[in-house]
Amino acid sequence: MTAIPVWTYEPLTDEEIKVYWNTLTEEEKIEEIRKLDILEHSLPVIEGLEYIALLTEDGDLIIYPKSIINLSVGYLSYEITMPQYTITEFIIPEEKKNYLFAGIGGTVIALIATGMAGEENWIKYCINGGVGLLAGLVCEYIK
Repeated sequence: MTAIPVWTYEPLTDEEIKVYWNTLTEEEKIEEIRKLDILEHSLPVIEGLEYIALLTEDGDLIIYPKSIINLSVGYLSYEITMPQYTITEFIIPEEKKNYLFAGIGGTVIALIATGMAGEENWIKYCINGGVGLLAGLVCEYIK
C-alpha cells in the first residue's frame, strides 16, 4: 500500500528566513523571540483525556471519549477528537479459584506456626491444621 501525501510542508530556506527577519521591526523581532522562548520552555498540558466504556447486552464493548481533548503548549492550543472503539463479542474471563493451594497453604502455615510456638501436644497440631485449612479456603472463597 502506498501513501500519497495530499499536503506537504517545505521548511523555509535560510534566504527566506533572512528576508522575513529583515522585514520585522525591532519590537516584532523581540516578540517573535519571546514566542519561541515560551514554546521552548512550556510543558504540554493535556485536558479531557477520559474514556467511557460500555458493555452491551450483545457482548460488545464500546469505548468512546468523554469529551474533546484539549492540548496546549505555551500560547498554542489544539482540540483533538479521539476515535471510538468497538470490540465485538467481548468476554470477561471468569476468575478461577484455587481452593486446593489455598487450603494446603493455610494448613502448612498453621502447622509451622504451631511448631514455632514449641507445642508438643499433637492434638493442637491437628486443630490448628484444620483451622488453617478452613482459613485458607475462606480467604479464597471471599477473594
